[in-house]
Amino acid sequence: MYSGLVFLIGIRLTVLVINRQRSGSWREAIPQGYKLVYLALGLMVLDGLGDMTWHLLFGVEQVLDAFFSPTHLSGLICISLFITGPLYSMYVCRVTPTSWSDYFLLATAFLLLYVLIANTLQPFGIFTRTWPTITPLTFGTGQIAATSGIAIQAILFIVFVLHVSRFWTLKPGMFTYILGGVATCLSVMGQLWFIVPVFLLGGALIDLAYWYLKPSPTRVLEMRIFAAIATSAPYAVYMI
Repeated sequence: MYSGLVFLIGIRLTVLVINRQRSGSWREAIPQGYKLVYLALGLMVLDGLGDMTWHLLFGVEQVLDAFFSPTHLSGLICISLFITGPLYSMYVCRVTPTSWSDYFLLATAFLLLYVLIANTLQPFGIFTRTWPTITPLTFGTGQIAATSGIAIQAILFIVFVLHVSRFWTLKPGMFTYILGGVATCLSVMGQLWFIVPVFLLGGALIDLAYWYLKPSPTRVLEMRIFAAIATSAPYAVYMI
């Protein structure tokens, strides 16, 4: 992770220096909407030092302790700020995507953020384990935990979808790309390759619903129907 951080810092500093030479000002060298990205990178360096200190003082966390570690939580926030930089910049600048490259950037920012959160919550998800289907029906607590994990990921996904749909009209194929990308990245951990076609199909169903319903803030009923389909489609395919 830290080697990746060094790589990203190098890229952003290179962009900053190039923009500084063009604009003549350090303030103007930072693209609009990207100040939080540079702030997050700086905080990540401090967070890395803090995480090392935490491990030296208290040891390496295990299981849930790793999730609730203060340095891990702050690192998660910083990474989220960095990943959503393009999305936030498009929002601040009121940019309306016009080309496929613009939509690809928008979808990729969404994809990376969802990968980050789904990876963090992987003990509760189905990308790395099939526990909703293998948990014995007689194990009530396990069944509740399994279905709760699906509900958590479905809620997070639809929150992102509705937020993005509120500001931009999306292109066909974006949900297939996003869910397929998330499934591909996370299924590697548990070698659950069948998850990839499942979520590709689920994403295709969401794309079809989006194309047919054309949801928007002014089409409330269509937006609600679309939200119901987007929340349930991938997991319905999984259960089938």
